[in-house]
Amino acid sequence: MKNIKTPKIGFLALAAWLICFHPQFVKAGEEQLPVELSAGENEPSGSELGLGKFSALPFHLSATLREGFDDNVNTAPAGGEQSSWFTNAGADLTYAFGSPRAELNLSTGGAFTYYNERVGVQNYDIDLHARFKFNLQVTPRLALALDLHATYLTEPDFSFGIGFTRRSGNYFYSDNTGTLTYLWAPRFSTATSYTVVAINYDDASIGVFEDQIQNTFANEFRFLLTPTTTIYADYRFQLVSFAHTARDSTTHFFLGGIDHSFSPRFNISLRGGEELRSYQADGDKSGPYFEGTLNYAIGKRTTVSWNNSYGIEDSAVTANAVRTTFRSGLQVSQQVTPKITATLSFNYEHDENQAVTEQFFGFTFTVSPAFAENDLALAFNLRYAVTPHLGIDIGYDRTQVISGFSFREYLRNRYSGGLNFTF
Repeated sequence: MKNIKTPKIGFLALAAWLICFHPQFVKAGEEQLPVELSAGENEPSGSELGLGKFSALPFHLSATLREGFDDNVNTAPAGGEQSSWFTNAGADLTYAFGSPRAELNLSTGGAFTYYNERVGVQNYDIDLHARFKFNLQVTPRLALALDLHATYLTEPDFSFGIGFTRRSGNYFYSDNTGTLTYLWAPRFSTATSYTVVAINYDDASIGVFEDQIQNTFANEFRFLLTPTTTIYADYRFQLVSFAHTARDSTTHFFLGGIDHSFSPRFNISLRGGEELRSYQADGDKSGPYFEGTLNYAIGKRTTVSWNNSYGIEDSAVTANAVRTTFRSGLQVSQQVTPKITATLSFNYEHDENQAVTEQFFGFTFTVSPAFAENDLALAFNLRYAVTPHLGIDIGYDRTQVISGFSFREYLRNRYSGGLNFTF
């Protein structure tokens, strides 16, 4: 019989405090909470960069060319690092269309990174990505929203919340949500959604543990308490299916929450409740679940987005199938001057991988010990606009894994600089 240790009460209290008082990237209840500013507030006067806005034409094209240095390109533990200079080239195309009833946003692009020093059998990185967003007001009461995202890449992305946080070859990731919202009464509405998330690795030795599909069905009941406050009751049902291992699970979420706008520039969204998860091979687990989001436009030049969540998850470690995870993601954008833009993103993840034990003839044996792990990813970029269409970029990225097992740890720094073209 397997027995999983419960998380420490102190950590639960800390996570709850952080969520409640310091509201993953402005996203609770799977919805983005935009900061509604006028066109003049979104872009300082005199700026002609066109960043984040479309010109008279519905198309926006950007291209980058960078040189950089990576001090641990193979994400190896201390003593096994391999460093390399690299060249990165990429381009992105976005298209936007809008009418009183329909909005369409399409973005697609790709990037290629070549490393001078060969890394294993692949000395290059791929990043192909596409996103499709569509909002349609079908009737005055019924609205449809689609958000489809797919990418094929090499680098791990800490913001996905799924898969490995170290280089493991090329892989495919997709996250897609469809939502129907219906207004039953002036103050009461429902939102019914379906989300499918999939990850698949090219390397079969990795995919045998990580290839999976997550299907989530959700129904949210909304009541407009005041013009600036909406309260929620939320139920979600999630199915996790692993392609090659017996690690499938089903989860029920029972949540309540609130959205509140303090001003047109500042809003928060909070959800909290109970999570009941049943594992195919590890029994039933339950625990608290929280998520919180915050959007804040500090003046006309600075925007802040902050996400936090806490709950039970499927572990990325096969031997320790169950973990509790706290995530926090912060993004900050600052228009320093009309020509200088600074952006900062930070993702943090704390995992408590629970021990697995077996009982034999009255004795308890530890099959896999409990251990904690912290993942951190920091990215900073500074852009100077030489002309309205040409800019100079300087960037720094740092990723680090701090684990109870030293062989899982690594520290990586990347420095880059180059040119950015926007049209």
